[in-house]
Amino acid sequence: FGCPQCRYVTDRKNNLKRHVSTMHQECDKLLECCGVSFKNKAALRDHVLLFHSNGYLCRLCGRNFCRKAPLKRHLAVHSGQK
Repeated sequence: FGCPQCRYVTDRKNNLKRHVSTMHQECDKLLECCGVSFKNKAALRDHVLLFHSNGYLCRLCGRNFCRKAPLKRHLAVHSGQK
């Protein structure tokens, strides 16, 4: 079973249903990255692959992080917060 909206393929119909509902339907939670909001997880995933394939860059000092959470913690260094 193949997803009509992306390259996802599975051998079970229920997996495809779950994939479509979690990845391609509008999400009621805030999906945000870099100050940009996304309607669904697929759009967020595409953004991350396009802009963060090499990690998350601190715009203040240029340090690179493999995930967004460590970058958020690091930003406290620049803001003076503990």
